[in-house]
Amino acid sequence: MIVLHWTASRSLMGTYNTFNKSILPSSRKALVNASSLNVSSHYLVDRDGSIYQLLPDTVFARHVIGLNYCAIGIENVGSDTYPLTQAQLFANEKLVRYLTRKYNIEYLIGHYEHTWFKNTSLWRETNPYYFSQKIDPGISFMRRIREELQDLNLKGAPPKK
Repeated sequence: MIVLHWTASRSLMGTYNTFNKSILPSSRKALVNASSLNVSSHYLVDRDGSIYQLLPDTVFARHVIGLNYCAIGIENVGSDTYPLTQAQLFANEKLVRYLTRKYNIEYLIGHYEHTWFKNTSLWRETNPYYFSQKIDPGISFMRRIREELQDLNLKGAPPKK
C-alpha cells in the first residue's frame, strides 16, 4: 500500500527538521499518549517536485495509524492553505509508478481514507482508541493522481462506513 500525505507545513526544511527527531515533541499529546516515537515517512516531495527518500522502503514508518506495517508513506510539502502543486502531482505519479514496479503494491490511498480500513483484515491497530481524522492530501489531489495512474489498476480504500 502507498499512502499519500501533505505535511501541513510550507517548507521542506521545516518538515525535515520535524521528522529528523526520534522522539515526538510533547505538544503532540494525542500521539505521545500512544507512543513517544516520532512520526516519519519514507519519501518527502518538495513543492518543486524534488523527491527525497528519508527511510528505506522496507523500514517501518509511523505515518498512518492501523496500516503502518504495510504502507509506504509519501509526504508532500503543503496543506489546505498551500495546495499541492502540479510538480508534486507529476513527482507522485513517477514515484508511485516506480514503487508499483518494484513491489506488489495493491492500494493507493490518501491519508484521509485510512480509517475506512478499520474493519478489514488489513487494519492492525492494537489500541482501539488510537485514531485520527485527517484531510490530507485532499480529495482533489487524490482524484487527479488516480486519473493519472488509472492504468495501474490500484485499489482505493473500501467504501466509507
